[in-house]
Amino acid sequence: MSKFAIESFSDCLRIEMRQWGVKVSIIQPGWYARATGIFGGHNDADLVSLTEGVWRNMSAECKRDYGREYFDAQVKELMNNRLKTSSDASPVLDAMVDALMAKRPKHRYLVGGFLNTVVLSYVNRFLPSWVTDYGFACAMSILYPTPAALIQKADDNK
Repeated sequence: MSKFAIESFSDCLRIEMRQWGVKVSIIQPGWYARATGIFGGHNDADLVSLTEGVWRNMSAECKRDYGREYFDAQVKELMNNRLKTSSDASPVLDAMVDALMAKRPKHRYLVGGFLNTVVLSYVNRFLPSWVTDYGFACAMSILYPTPAALIQKADDNK
């Protein structure tokens, strides 16, 4: 289930359960990946080992379509972002305690950096899709190489 699906489900649940006196809050943490251990450890060697396993187990078709250059760029970005995440989960836990203990809990607790928690989470809701799609496409073309299959397709169409 996607994060958006969980958020939408929680919104519906909050509305439906209100008549029963049940309060539903959504905790939306920002970048706390290091606090969860999701990166498989806290050093580059662990992350490289994890991602090499992903590459080895990837289908030949997927390897061909994306290519090693694209995969390596994604790994590099992952490693850079890992360093930007917080290893202290206490703000998330504080939000959970507040949601449980407050007489009037917030509907949403946005925990973490303003840019990645608030701005990027909600920009899609207020701007036309073509604006956000263009912005993300531009960012992707700057941050990552083009997948191998798309390069091949462009070459075939020449």
